[in-house]
Amino acid sequence: METFSERPGLSGRNLDVLYSDDEPKSKVGMPGEFPFTRGVYPGMYRDRLWQMRLYSGFGDAESTNERWKFLLAHGNNGVSAAFDLPTQCGFDSDAPEAAAEVGRVGVAVDCVADFERMFAGLPVREMGVSLNAHSTAPMVLALFLVAMERRGVQPGELGGSMTTDVLKDYVARGTWIYPPEHGIRLVGDVLAFCSEQMPKFYPLVLRGPDIRDAGATAVQEVAFAFANALAYLEYAVARGVDVDSFAPRLSAQFYYYGDFLQEAAKTRAARRIWAHFMRDRFHAKKRSSGLLRVTASVGGTHFQAAEPEANIIRGTLGCLGAVLGGVQGMLLAGYDEAFDIPTEHTARLALRTQQIVGYESDATAVSDPLGGSHFVEALTDELEAEILHLIDQIEQQGGAVQAIESGFMQREIASSAYLTEVREQSGEKPIVGVNLHLGDADEHELVVHDPDAEVANRQREQLKNLREARDAAQVNASVDALVAAARSDANLMPALMDCARADVTLGEMVTALQSVFGTFVEPAL
Repeated sequence: METFSERPGLSGRNLDVLYSDDEPKSKVGMPGEFPFTRGVYPGMYRDRLWQMRLYSGFGDAESTNERWKFLLAHGNNGVSAAFDLPTQCGFDSDAPEAAAEVGRVGVAVDCVADFERMFAGLPVREMGVSLNAHSTAPMVLALFLVAMERRGVQPGELGGSMTTDVLKDYVARGTWIYPPEHGIRLVGDVLAFCSEQMPKFYPLVLRGPDIRDAGATAVQEVAFAFANALAYLEYAVARGVDVDSFAPRLSAQFYYYGDFLQEAAKTRAARRIWAHFMRDRFHAKKRSSGLLRVTASVGGTHFQAAEPEANIIRGTLGCLGAVLGGVQGMLLAGYDEAFDIPTEHTARLALRTQQIVGYESDATAVSDPLGGSHFVEALTDELEAEILHLIDQIEQQGGAVQAIESGFMQREIASSAYLTEVREQSGEKPIVGVNLHLGDADEHELVVHDPDAEVANRQREQLKNLREARDAAQVNASVDALVAAARSDANLMPALMDCARADVTLGEMVTALQSVFGTFVEPAL
């Protein structure tokens, strides 16, 4: 009998040479049927392709508005707003801590006026708007809604999503502000508010990409994201919020790397786990509560600085894995992401990659084209079991908050990141142009985005003028009301919106809440 050497996949998982009918099979059902392993809709892409978007935003509101109009004109289905680090961390652009980062990796947002300029001339009622604000999501949402209010657009008319998933900030991003229990409270406030006021809006996107970018495996990415989700759901239900009032508008976001068959199987496993959680644990009655709609992110640490044009192929493989897994939306990075935010040229290529896979391949011709593959079905079962085992480990510690406060999740990710680095350095994990086939390509200068050096000065001048012109008494009254609400059990969204109406800045709202909630100190790992 012929023998074969072991060959691990890119993820390090040892794969058999052949998968056959001897492999155990799960009852996967049909697309659109519980447990939705094969897809959330019966026809999948035969009926409608995924939402094609690029994560974009840089400089100030005007620059971002111009880029969004460019992308919409080339087939983008909506906008996905990237905010700069000061905005994500709760600093206004004139804060000393913000000086070096204003407008660098995203758009600077300080006040309602920024949102008014950012969305000027855009058909906000007809397009999806994704706000990727993380720890400052409630403040960003308040500023955005008041900007739309001034334009005559009501919250209920808006569709889109919000990255309100704050627990992953403690796990992977380092952009936390308050202790985790207060972070969860703010997520609960957003869920309750949107359930009542924004029926077309997805108030919580469970974020796996940040966890994966920090060095997590595909299993850890889903397990930690779902453990965080369980904490949000249990908190909201304990507050008396009906799970069926918001669960149909929860979604997840995961990364998709080059080992695209694993990524497709990961998506199938995640849908199945989520469906059982919603039915068996939270007793959701609506069918739509059990549908896990997934947005794919392609890029991140999967893209390399060496020979960056090769990232176009890496992005194509990731895109294919997402499509074969049956995602509902996709954000594909420009091939120059390892250096800076994309130029118009690289952004167009990223969008064209999605469009070519969608319109010029047969990957979209049938629902779940991988269904029935001996390998994919076995891998789906294997990933499901490993994800559930890791979630069980977290629950034995008391849940996500306790696992974060003890540093468990952070240690697990750090260990995986180290092992991945060792595999890359040794060549066990091949990366073309990095540790394999070096020096084969002709080197040439890469044209990257040229940041506007005057953004910070313009933002500081705007803030100076705003503070001089606004009604100080109204500002003080709204901030005092926010502090009082924070000391009570009240939903903070109405108070945050009142602050926005008074032209209180994002940083001032964050500081007001810090006076009540305090800050978080990361445990020693």
